[in-house]
Amino acid sequence: MTQNFTNTTPNGTDIGPNGTHIGPPGPEGMNPGPGGLDVIGIGNYLAIIVGIANICLLIALIYVYMKNYRQLKSKFTMGLLVFASLLLLQNVVSTGVLILNIALGTGHHGFEVDRPQFPLSSINIIQLIALSILLKITWE
Repeated sequence: MTQNFTNTTPNGTDIGPNGTHIGPPGPEGMNPGPGGLDVIGIGNYLAIIVGIANICLLIALIYVYMKNYRQLKSKFTMGLLVFASLLLLQNVVSTGVLILNIALGTGHHGFEVDRPQFPLSSINIIQLIALSILLKITWE
């Protein structure tokens, strides 16, 4: 027979036998992982770093597409330029929102698997890989 060594507080948070927080994030939004590491905060900062990397790659692509458009005047190159510009706008807005969330202190609520931020950040990582490949091919 095993004993349950957790106590549940009125707000639904579980406290372990040594007083450690083992339930959902508390009012401050902290969700300490192993060794008291704020896993949610690291996820938010990682999402910002990936967003900034995407922005840099898109600026490089726009530069190449702009240079090609000036030489070729092709509709396809113009389409690539517009596409990359819109993708740049999306990345600037989403990364800006992440930065504002952290700056305003609301950024610790949401980097969990059941929240939209985790799948969106995963998409940004895939986007980073795709943009890296596209830039490498375009630059050659």
